[in-house]
Amino acid sequence: MSEQLKLAACPFCGSCGGEIMDFRGHLGNRIQCGGCNVSTDTFLSYEEAHAAWNTRAATGYEEESERAS
Repeated sequence: MSEQLKLAACPFCGSCGGEIMDFRGHLGNRIQCGGCNVSTDTFLSYEEAHAAWNTRAATGYEEESERAS
């Protein structure tokens, strides 16, 4: 089994560490926040679920704030 991968804090409520739960099983793998219960989709591999949790969608906010400067 692979080593424990580091998970980012929840993008919605900011929970991190022990409040972020990973579910691994024969039916799939997903990551869920214990603070607000948001979770990833279910993936075949834990690595895919981990990558999905740690990926943040671009909001466009960064670009707007750069243009305002």
